[in-house]
Amino acid sequence: MHYFGASLLTILGLVHNLR
Repeated sequence: MHYFGASLLTILGLVHNLR
């Protein structure tokens, strides 16, 4: 469960970095 939330935050961070 914790890993799922962490992955979402990581993905969001990557998306923001790309933009």
